Amino acid sequence: MQTVASRSRLALAAANLLAITIAVPALAQTPFPSAPVRVIVPFSAGGSGDAVAGTLQGRLGVELGQSVIVENRAGGYS
Repeated sequence: MQTVASRSRLALAAANLLAITIAVPALAQTPFPSAPVRVIVPFSAGGSGDAVAGTLQGRLGVELGQSVIVENRAGGYS
């Protein structure tokens, strides 16, 4: 007959095995972002939206470690 301590160790070992099994696929993924980031500004170039996006572009690029592209599409969101 098993003691409470050995049951607890068995349950802990099973939980650790489950956690490792779940975490392994995440290690195979590429770091985010893996491609240049596009910021779409839905207004024409030269406006306040363009100025804000240009200000954020530099900081985002440094924080993400990836190039950030600001694209102006007047009247469109896609």
